[in-house]
Amino acid sequence: MRRLFIALAACLFVGQYASAQTNNGFDQEYFFENLYHEALKAKVKGDYQKAFDTFIYLVKRNPNNAAVLNELAILLNGTQDFANAAEFAEKAVQVDTTGNENYIVNAIAFLNNANKKERTIALYDKLIALKPDDDKSKIAKYEALIDLGHYDEALKMASKFKTDDPETKLMLETGKISIYASQNKIKKAIKLAHSLEKKYPRNAQIFYLLSNLYGATGDNEKVVKYGVMSTKCPNGDVYLFFLAETYRLLSMDSLYASTMLDGFMSQEVNEVYKIQRVYQIFGDSNMFSNANWRPFIVKVFSSLLQQYPSNPEIVSLADSYFTQNNNESLGAELLEKFVAENPGTNYIWIRIIAHYQGVYLAADAENKKATLDKLISCCVRASDDLPNDPSVAFYHGLFLTERKDYAGALKPLQTAYSIWESAGNKQEKNGTVPNRLDVLNSMALCYMHLDSVSQAVMVFDHILSENPDDAMALNNYAYELAQRGIQLDKAERMSRRALDMEPLNSSYLDTYAYVLFRKGNYSEATFVMERCMDLLKNQANIDFSVYYDHCGDIYFKVGRVEEAVDMWRLALELDPANKLIERKFTQKQYFAE
Repeated sequence: MRRLFIALAACLFVGQYASAQTNNGFDQEYFFENLYHEALKAKVKGDYQKAFDTFIYLVKRNPNNAAVLNELAILLNGTQDFANAAEFAEKAVQVDTTGNENYIVNAIAFLNNANKKERTIALYDKLIALKPDDDKSKIAKYEALIDLGHYDEALKMASKFKTDDPETKLMLETGKISIYASQNKIKKAIKLAHSLEKKYPRNAQIFYLLSNLYGATGDNEKVVKYGVMSTKCPNGDVYLFFLAETYRLLSMDSLYASTMLDGFMSQEVNEVYKIQRVYQIFGDSNMFSNANWRPFIVKVFSSLLQQYPSNPEIVSLADSYFTQNNNESLGAELLEKFVAENPGTNYIWIRIIAHYQGVYLAADAENKKATLDKLISCCVRASDDLPNDPSVAFYHGLFLTERKDYAGALKPLQTAYSIWESAGNKQEKNGTVPNRLDVLNSMALCYMHLDSVSQAVMVFDHILSENPDDAMALNNYAYELAQRGIQLDKAERMSRRALDMEPLNSSYLDTYAYVLFRKGNYSEATFVMERCMDLLKNQANIDFSVYYDHCGDIYFKVGRVEEAVDMWRLALELDPANKLIERKFTQKQYFAE
């Protein structure tokens, strides 16, 4: 309802304008129709907010216009506000005097979405009254009655149903079977199913029902028998996965695996349903991580990749499986092959970049440079394939900064920023990375490292003018000021603010400790830095050299020289090319940056 109140407020200006127009002598009905068509145009163009606001205004002017109520219901359903969608749709049916079938169909659908199924029965009656010879509406009501547990009413309806269509007759009879099963009248349900078996020979649905019914009696032999028979019927492949699940429950693993593979290879079973079954396998932790099941799962993916080589979801699932089962190289190979044959797929390129990033983060000091080069090369290839993709450009720039190529990093970062700007993207901290402000943060750091301090400060100030609570900007800005020993009071305020938002962020703790250190507050800096080091014990894939270096600096200033030298030693092992750390370690003396 909150959205409705906001929309009503937004329409005040529209209402004043409309009032002025009508007072000047315009015909009110004409004006209403004109606004209605303007709202429809806005909806077609994708300007849903304008359409919504206009329809709300029109409802205020005429709360009993069925067409407007129906349009509002459609828009609300599209935003998944099912409760309000159902209310407007029902009212559209109530006030409609034309017997519009679409209004009724929409109301039924939206009530189902809102889980208000009881109220659909009266609407089905309206549909049947409109089209008394339409069996589809009657069957839909029949199924709704069964779903709601109104079994007596459903059986009564079935007994009065007159039809010569074999499929409709079968639907009525299978509905009865469902009712008997729900009432725990299993023998009666089985008897009816067997009678249908004679009337409709080789019907997969009937055999499937029999398999389930015998499952309720515990007769596993017949469960399997009829399950197999359902798959042997015309169009019976859709029941292969159900049969496989029967084998699984009965611990018949080899039959389960072979039947599942038959289902994955079948051309009758649609692609979406197969993918759902892959997710089911992923949800079985024993199967997913058990090496004994690995050959089976590899065969599943081999079959799917052969059938649907251009489906990124299948490739992504395969990569996830191989990566989580210690075969990252095979996962990466699948992804590389996919983008070679299907260029322009952002989702897969991001996964490939993530692969190379993982290899880089896990590399030891000796292989760090080589793996970083491969990561950046991957970003270059991704950028060539997706020149207008801001996220790829961002990652390219980000990893160039990791190489300390700050001048080189600025170009892809500026590209990413301009793409986001031209697309009209606003800063939105919604948990997704990267976004436009992340790019600006990286650009600011590049400017700092290039000693373009005024440009860096301008970028940081721009970020914080848009979002004063951008923790990353606050932290990075504070750290860069502290490194230069300037505006330290401002640096402390910003660092403290970032830390208040993310108190367990080790990077922010390090910055705050470093700012305090630069201000000469060594005692408090020690306390904060040791809190940071405690958090780092449970973290991996982090460049610890900076933390060790800062900790050594702080320890030295409080007279813990031996501990300081040990910290500098650890920092130097991770960053052997750092001459300043080497000097501090060898001379056992602190030197400012």
